[in-house]
Amino acid sequence: MTTPFGKYEPSMNGNKIGRYTIINKIGEGRLGEVFLARDEVTKEYFAIRKFIKDITQDKSIVQRLSEDFKRLDGLAHDNIVKVQSLIHQEDRYYYIMKYVGGLPLNDFIYYNKTLNWKTSVGLVINILSALEYAKKAKVMHLGLKPGKIIITDGLYLKVRDFGMVNIFRNSKRINWELNNDDLQYISPEQIRNGFGDDKSDIYSTAAILYHTLCGHPPFSTHDNPEKIKKAHLKQQPPILTINVPPKLKDLVMRGLAKNPKRRFDSARQFIEELNKVLLDLDDTLHIRPASLGQKVNLDEPQKKKITLGNKTHGLFWMVIALLVFSVWKIFHPADEKIIEPELVPLKKACFVMGSPKNEAKRYPDEARHTVCVKDFKIGKYEVTFGEYDLFAHATGKPLPKDDGYGRGRYPVFRVSWIDAYDYAAWLSGKTGKHYRLPTEAEWEYAARAGSVSANFSANNFQQACLFMNHRDCPNSPKHATPVGTYKPNPWGLYDMLGNVAELTGSAYDADYHGGESRGVGLKNKGIRVMRGGSWGHVSSSLRFASRDKAKVDMTHNLLGFRLAQD
Repeated sequence: MTTPFGKYEPSMNGNKIGRYTIINKIGEGRLGEVFLARDEVTKEYFAIRKFIKDITQDKSIVQRLSEDFKRLDGLAHDNIVKVQSLIHQEDRYYYIMKYVGGLPLNDFIYYNKTLNWKTSVGLVINILSALEYAKKAKVMHLGLKPGKIIITDGLYLKVRDFGMVNIFRNSKRINWELNNDDLQYISPEQIRNGFGDDKSDIYSTAAILYHTLCGHPPFSTHDNPEKIKKAHLKQQPPILTINVPPKLKDLVMRGLAKNPKRRFDSARQFIEELNKVLLDLDDTLHIRPASLGQKVNLDEPQKKKITLGNKTHGLFWMVIALLVFSVWKIFHPADEKIIEPELVPLKKACFVMGSPKNEAKRYPDEARHTVCVKDFKIGKYEVTFGEYDLFAHATGKPLPKDDGYGRGRYPVFRVSWIDAYDYAAWLSGKTGKHYRLPTEAEWEYAARAGSVSANFSANNFQQACLFMNHRDCPNSPKHATPVGTYKPNPWGLYDMLGNVAELTGSAYDADYHGGESRGVGLKNKGIRVMRGGSWGHVSSSLRFASRDKAKVDMTHNLLGFRLAQD
């Protein structure tokens, strides 16, 4: 199975790190792998960074990590991803952070190209608020870039990885060579001598503000690392030619000053100057200042929810909220954490769909007829809890109950047709590929794998127990089992019969008038077809031609789905 980070490696899945159970790998960087995990005490979700093994062999790094963690653990701000704990288990260190689902700012900018300048100011005020708060704890970021900033699906802005650069930068065991993405936002003094301070973070924030306004960072015309470094050291950024208040242009250029002394004295001062731009707009548009967002109180930690900067009321924050929501609705972003299903390609063909009149347990809606399918791909496995949970966290969908059997590689159930449709749309938006539910005809074609029998067993009871999870088997667990537990059909597809019944993309038509070859959308509120039966069925009821019906909002512990792709 492939992920955005390469081949899917299940070796950590199910492992326990302290009281946290690993679900899936969701990222990888120079410091190590990152996993999604669940706290078995609180049932909350966390991101766990598994530091590379070389770190444990550097005593100075381990000491600095332990000392700095105490400061990082104390950072409790609404715009900072919360650090939960540091665990040393066996020969590794694990860094536990609150899991934050949402859209990285670089993707947010990519989808929108350029942002409304008021939106940009709101975003940057959040970043600066986090910097000012962290400074009081003597913590700097020094690695700010859009990829380190998340706009959550609850309309929050979160900055992650505070303090990481200071902890690990000098280690000879880590490849800390900066790539083009890092270099686009780094300050001149960090390029010159490798060290930075709070003024360096101000420079990076100004570079991010420049990017949100123009759609590209200040020196994006350079694609060579050495040229980018030289530009930061000696060249002035291209003048902003976009239609924004002149005062805002001046503030951006001041933040990007080569000499740190010519920048803002602090993040607080930067915020105050940005607020003045917003207040100046009030004189022009005759809008109450409060409708443009209230000033951030930097004297105390934020205790209330901060949605993209301040409180979500008034015209300004409504614009921001609508903008973020529209991006989510169209693209269904999910924090870059996805698992694409392993697909089996099937060639176009014609086959006889339905059952003969003498087939046992047959129903009248199974009329035999010839159907042709085009080339398509279908999931090797049913969609799992591990896959679906990432979607649920990213989009705010409720987590379906697992009835205590387990999540991870277990097929997801208690999801409706609407949930399955939304999952396919979300995955399509994240990958640019067209994922969908298989049509009823595609499902039966794939399940049969060339067979003209009723099911895999061919009236052999023991044979059926090798291919299908159903209640008649002597060793039946009487619940769903992890996908792939039983043998696949001849085309390499698992659990086509049994385990959980599978929703299709087709509307139910008792007389087969062609709907079996078509998928329907959300506007069609009619009954859907589900196929394959489940662990709760007896073996004689699990037949390739058997059809069941489901309302679009129906959920059940016997009901799940798998995906297809054009």
